[in-house]
Amino acid sequence: MASEPADPARALAESETRLRAVLENIADGVVTIRADGTIELWNRAAAELFGWSAAEIVGRNVSLLVTGTESHGGHEGHVRRYLDTGEGRIIGKGPRALVGRHRSGAPIPIDVAVSVVPGTAPPTFIATLRDASVRRRTEDELRHLATHDALTGLPNRTLLLDRIGHALATARRSAERVAVLFVDLDRFKPINDALGHDVGDRVLQEIARRFEHGLRASDTVARLGGDEFVVVARVGCPEDAATIAAKLERAASAPVRIGEHVLQVGASTGIALGPDDATAPAELVRRADAAMYQCKRARRPSLPAAGAP
Repeated sequence: MASEPADPARALAESETRLRAVLENIADGVVTIRADGTIELWNRAAAELFGWSAAEIVGRNVSLLVTGTESHGGHEGHVRRYLDTGEGRIIGKGPRALVGRHRSGAPIPIDVAVSVVPGTAPPTFIATLRDASVRRRTEDELRHLATHDALTGLPNRTLLLDRIGHALATARRSAERVAVLFVDLDRFKPINDALGHDVGDRVLQEIARRFEHGLRASDTVARLGGDEFVVVARVGCPEDAATIAAKLERAASAPVRIGEHVLQVGASTGIALGPDDATAPAELVRRADAAMYQCKRARRPSLPAAGAP
């Protein structure tokens, strides 16, 4: 027995139903837009991203969804460029970072990819939209990790050298000097060995906090690792650098309470001045490090001579 011929209208309706189900269940926002900027299709993910339901937004202009210059002729400009040249700055170029506008007016970082729906004249555009806040937050965190110490949150060597370079450039214009102070904690290793790394880490965090709070906002405190810190400050004369060193050593010497333990460390500080001692950031750090070791040796008690009573 021959099968009944397929009903084209029914097949089309079933196809549209399946397509709609797919669009409603994918993670990205999907929007179709006519050449004049009118929104035609709006899926559930787009509604969650922007706060507009399909019933509220379909038939309105896409300029409602973007901020700044993109909301004033942005779509029309992109369409005109595409119609005139067959190319577009956004259209068919892959995801682009934009700032969207939520229904509440709040800005939303979004990644947008726009393409042309085949066979439409005038062209209809399809945009896929994704909330970029998680990606941008992750990128910011990775950038921070690349330039900051994980334990204390202070700048690491990479950012330190960059800050010294900027300070030197500024100092040249203002006839100032750049003081680089290399600070090494005294009596820290016995605490770390006796009480463990957890206690040692908390001591380092407290000392880092004191150094940060005791200096100007324009100064930089960095941790190079272990119990070594470096401070960068613009100063008018060498005596100003010595004053900062004394302040750091007082901050490090105050007792630190960690749980039931009251601990006391100290600090030895070496100073290098740029551009007097060096003009390269890494060389200034090296010279300050060498000066710190001279300071530490000078403070160490002398051993009795062989055979002395």
